[in-house]
Amino acid sequence: MLDANTIKNNNLHFDTNLSLGEDTRFVNEYMLHETSIGFLDKCLYYLTIRETGANLSSLKDVRKRLNDKLKIIKARKEIDQKALRLYGINTHSYWEGTLILSTVEVCLRLAQNNDISLKEKHAMLKAFMNNDAVKEACQTFKPEKGLKAIPFNIIQRGQAKALFHLLSLLPKSLANKITKQ
Repeated sequence: MLDANTIKNNNLHFDTNLSLGEDTRFVNEYMLHETSIGFLDKCLYYLTIRETGANLSSLKDVRKRLNDKLKIIKARKEIDQKALRLYGINTHSYWEGTLILSTVEVCLRLAQNNDISLKEKHAMLKAFMNNDAVKEACQTFKPEKGLKAIPFNIIQRGQAKALFHLLSLLPKSLANKITKQ
């Protein structure tokens, strides 16, 4: 539940330019303006996945997914700047792990896509990796130790292209299971 006055007084709204993460942006921006935040240790929010939903449609279209991810990165950077301006707090570290995870996802989706040329896949991956927020996350994120950290470590060593090629060797059935298509 959110305070309507906080929303009205700060002119908060869902960003209609986002088809992915618009709720994340709204809630994060809301929390910058709210003075009292509590939580319940009970799930009251259920996500319904529809065949026509934006999240599912962008899962099937790698170009759209990549574009959506870049848009949400831009939105998060705007919230980072606002938090820095209002409170002198750098919030980037709170979401940098999602950038690394998004990089793994981008590598996997590009690797498993047969509709795009290898040259275009490399260009798309390079464009994602050249995003300033992604670069910063690659330099500063500290993954936990273990087998799951391997893709993160590959990316942090500047080898996203190598990860992409490794993931292209995965059987399609396993790749689909990982990406939950």
